[in-house]
Amino acid sequence: MTSIPDVPFIPLEVLFGNPEKTQPKLSPDGGRPAYIAPVNGVLNVWVGAVRSGEFKAVTHDTDRGIRNYVWTYDGNGLIYQQDIGGNENWNLYLVDLETLETVNITPYPQATARMEAYDKRHPNDLIVGLNTRDEKVHDLFRIDLQTREITPLMKNPGDFSGWLIDHALAVRGATRPRKDGGFDLLFRNASGDGWDMAQSFGSDDYLTSRPAGFTADGHYLHMIDSTGGNAGRLLKWNLETGEKTVLSEDPTYDVSWTFNHPDTDKVQAVIYVRERVTWTV
Repeated sequence: MTSIPDVPFIPLEVLFGNPEKTQPKLSPDGGRPAYIAPVNGVLNVWVGAVRSGEFKAVTHDTDRGIRNYVWTYDGNGLIYQQDIGGNENWNLYLVDLETLETVNITPYPQATARMEAYDKRHPNDLIVGLNTRDEKVHDLFRIDLQTREITPLMKNPGDFSGWLIDHALAVRGATRPRKDGGFDLLFRNASGDGWDMAQSFGSDDYLTSRPAGFTADGHYLHMIDSTGGNAGRLLKWNLETGEKTVLSEDPTYDVSWTFNHPDTDKVQAVIYVRERVTWTV
């Protein structure tokens, strides 16, 4: 019988404990860095100044901890997502960095809010998905970050799983799951009162194909697409002519992500994962 070496167990705190600091992000003007770090053992957002290096916690969660956040484009606030006691009814909260007041901008305790679109060209407008009407589907709403007013934008017909929204915050398309495990990509028709099938993806291409954002002018859609090939490649889709141009591809490995210019949305870098990620404990 092979004996097990007398090796001490890895402490659970090492495997599952809070990081010291994570998710560093600069304010839009580049003057204030922020990150997530614990306050009395609970993750919160800290904000400081580049010159002084002094930071303070600007959120005060004492329960679940905050896992993600974004800067508002005016640089005066932060938006983060949180549920209550693990119920996974995620709401969106806005922190005013001048007053440190925190407001729930999606105050629907039984709903889950999704950030669908937020663009620097429209710094006061946030597009969110809310399942207030039907817990199985998310309709679209526009939130004015100054007045907190919530305005209905588009009703989900009942089977859409995602939305395609351009930089003008116009709803241009949607994704719809298929029974075979694939998905359909649909575009709004010219009259704006219906949806046209643009492309259908089978179950084999589900994990390696997805929309990757519109260009700033709205004339093109970037698409990661593995249909008819061995791996997901990055395409630029001319929405007026239907022509698709390959921007980047590898015969073996999938495009996993792109980095785009914040103003023009031109693709500047492409990520390929060339090795399988493994854990050895």
